[in-house]
Amino acid sequence: LALAVGQDALRRDGEVTYTRVGRIVLGEDRIPSSSSRVGAIRDILTGAGIDCEVPHDMPHELWWKYMVNVGINQVSALLDAPYGMFQQPGPARDMMCRAMEEVRMVALREGIELTEHDVKQWLDLLDTLNPRGETSMLQDVRSGRSTELQLFAPTLTKLADRHGIPVPVNRYLMEELRNRVSDS
Repeated sequence: LALAVGQDALRRDGEVTYTRVGRIVLGEDRIPSSSSRVGAIRDILTGAGIDCEVPHDMPHELWWKYMVNVGINQVSALLDAPYGMFQQPGPARDMMCRAMEEVRMVALREGIELTEHDVKQWLDLLDTLNPRGETSMLQDVRSGRSTELQLFAPTLTKLADRHGIPVPVNRYLMEELRNRVSDS
């Protein structure tokens, strides 16, 4: 399993620009997530100059990335907002954080402990991104491409329903985005 973290690539008119290339996080869907296969892939990527890490707890990293995506991708697509809108206190950042908090509550019931430190880790990383940069979902919506909409709030609401956890922010985001995004 692998995920990309911390890049702020902007794809427009066949050109990709960025201020941060980010890193790759890779591992296996178990704890600890270290194997000779993962180590070999890490060595190849590192040898090619690609920043990567192998965390001890890959399931936690996957949930962390999901929490981030549910928060920033959906809200940025709904508000048509670049990263800069989330780098300062205000309604956009508040909505992002509330959506992420709902993920944290569901993750706990799924056996994954996402903490306030995990949220702070995202906010610290967010502050390093290009303020004019855009999430992949916002770029996809603006360009009329398919989005990851079905992976975010709809998945979370199903899990939340199973555990009896209210997720009003994500229900709102799901409905609003379904009305605005053609591939939902």
